[in-house]
Order: sequence, then C-alpha cells, then structure tokens
Amino acid sequence: MVLDKIENASLYYGLGKNFETALRYAQEHDLAALEVGRHDIDGDNVYVSVQEYDSLGLADCKLEGHRTYADIQYVLRGTESIGYVNIKDVTPAIPYDGKNDIEFFSGKATQLKMPAGTFAIVFPHDIHQPKWAWKERTEHIKKVVIKVKL
Repeated sequence: MVLDKIENASLYYGLGKNFETALRYAQEHDLAALEVGRHDIDGDNVYVSVQEYDSLGLADCKLEGHRTYADIQYVLRGTESIGYVNIKDVTPAIPYDGKNDIEFFSGKATQLKMPAGTFAIVFPHDIHQPKWAWKERTEHIKKVVIKVKL
C-alpha cells in the first residue's frame, strides 16, 4: 500500500499506464466538483467513484480486498482513516464476488490517518478498511475511489 499526498502523485506514474492515467486525472481535474457516482476516465480500465458519507466507527467498517482492480482512495474533504493489513494476516469471511470485485475478511487492521489531500494506493494483497472515523470522531467525508484495472 502507498499512502501519500496528491502533490506527489507523479512519483507513482511508473506503476503502469493505467496508474499514470488515474493519477494524472486526479491531479489535473477538479474532483470536488464531480457529482456522486461513477465517472469513466478510460472505460472499465480506469474510472472514478465519487462518494459522500459520514465516517463510521470501527465496528461498522469491513475489511475488504479486490483482485481485478487496485484502488486509489483520495480524500477530498474531511479526515478519515483507512485500516490496513496484509492478506496473509487475515481470514476470508465472505467469499469473493467476481461481478463486484470484492471479498471481505476478518482480522485486525492498523489505523492510518487520511486527511483531505491524501491518497492511498491499495493493491490486491492490501486488505483495507475504508470509511473508518479517525480517532472515533465522525466527519462528513467526500472521497473519490479511482478503480485501476490491473
């Protein structure tokens, strides 16, 4: 997993064409102006899911992973946490759903702070727990999740 500020996004262009497309888009567009929902950048290869929600307590956050896509989770407004744990340190809880590219796990994640302007690149071996309230302080969050086909 990578955790960094958006102004450093160009450091990760070398991860591949789809990553460069996604990160350039994040840097060059006013993502805060986008409506909630899906916005295609390069069809199913790279697309943005704009989300708004109130961050949640730990008990309401699920550990999840993906196989087909990497996530670039970029917080636009508010501060939330993302939990992180390596796939070798969790147990599958709900089987993989290939249609939605998601699998849920049980285990314990480390809480990482994501203030506005921060992004995380989450690979398939990075089991993550999004929407987690930082220090249990619920905030209204606006975030984009850029899905990057691997």
